This record gives sequence, structure tokens and C-alpha cells, in this order.
Amino acid sequence: MEKTVLMSCIFTCLFLCSQYSAVDTNPLSVYVMQPLWNRIVKIVPLWIAPNLLTLSGFLIILINYFLLSFYDWDYTASGASPGIVPTWVWLFGACTTFCAYALDSVDGKHARRTQSSSPLGELFDHGLDSWATSLFILSYFSICSRDNGKTGISVYTMYISLSIVLLNFMFSHWEKYNTGVLFLPWGYDLSQVTLIAMYLVTAAVGVEVWYKPFLFGYYITDILVTLNAKMLITFISRF
Repeated sequence: MEKTVLMSCIFTCLFLCSQYSAVDTNPLSVYVMQPLWNRIVKIVPLWIAPNLLTLSGFLIILINYFLLSFYDWDYTASGASPGIVPTWVWLFGACTTFCAYALDSVDGKHARRTQSSSPLGELFDHGLDSWATSLFILSYFSICSRDNGKTGISVYTMYISLSIVLLNFMFSHWEKYNTGVLFLPWGYDLSQVTLIAMYLVTAAVGVEVWYKPFLFGYYITDILVTLNAKMLITFISRF
């Protein structure tokens, strides 16, 4: 009896936490990506469970991460020995990142389409997203390389970048929990599109392109870290 009451309380809390509205003001998402996802979700068979889409997207991210780890276990391959990571790996990274991005974007639409939305599904989705956020950033470091005295970014910068992205994720969901409104960060869609583009550019030109000043003497890595920090400060200022 006590177990039944406990389980009932847990699912009640999950249900209440899942009742929220999402606000997305990012032009890239509203005018480009969302129309694309609306088309893609229509070709997903109705018999496929939304959670299967969520899990598939996460497994794709894991495969890409482990593949990069095989060639670049210490984040120095691109800096110490440019070319040691085969071109096809970067192309594979672009493909898997887009597929994972698409699956993560259509799983909720598919759940509403099949009327199978549930608190457990929402928890499963956002739970895997919390892990995927780290894997995306860690995979990105293989492109830029760890600092070897000549190229790459420092371990300190890598740590700060990862912390900023994770804080953005946590604050967004903490705000959702307290207000019932999930303000989708602009950084999500921008980061996904940017990462896909960086994989493609790396495959076409080589990792050396990221070791040259991009704008006014600043490297692309410096600009991306600054933008991440700016988005976090802007988000915190709303409180």
C-alpha cells in the first residue's frame, strides 16, 4: 500500500512538472528549422514510439563521440598531427549531429501527433538531453584541439565552455520548473547548426582552418566562447 502511494506521488509530481508551455523566439528556429521538422515528422511511421526517436538520437550522438574518442582520445590529434583523424570521420560527425538534432526536434511533435505524450516521456527526453549537451561540446573540442603550445585551446577554456553550456541548460529547466514556461535558449539551434557547419568545413579544408585568426585577430574558438558567455549573462539577467 505504501509503495502504491509513493509511486502515485512520484507520477503526480512528474505530471505537474510536465505541464508547461515553450517559448521559442529564435528566428533560425521559427523560420527555418521548425518548418523543416514539421515536414520530417510527417514521414515518421505512426507505429514508432516517440521514446524510440529520443533514444535513437542519443545513441547516434554516443556513436559519434566514441568514434572521435578512438581517433582523438586526449583532444590533441587535430593539433599535434593534423590529418590523423580521417576526413570521413568529420563527414560522419556532420551527418550524425544533424540526425540527432532532427530526432530530438521531432520526437515531441511525433508524441503529440500520436497522442502519446506523457510525463515519463518528457523526463526521458530532457534527461537524455542533459547528457547529450556534454557530448556535443566534448566532440567539438576534437575539432579545435587541446592547447599544445602552438595551436588549440587551453584545458581551462575547455572547462569554462562546457560549464557555460551546462549552466544554460540547467537554468532554462530551473526557470521552467518555477514558472511553467520553458524559454528555449537561442544557443541550442545556433550551436547545432554551427557544429554541423564546422564538421563540414573541417572535412573540406582541414583542421588548420581553425588555427588562423578569424576576425580582428580573434580565433573562432574565442568568438564562440564569448557568445556562450554572453547568452548565459543575458539569461541570468532576466532574474
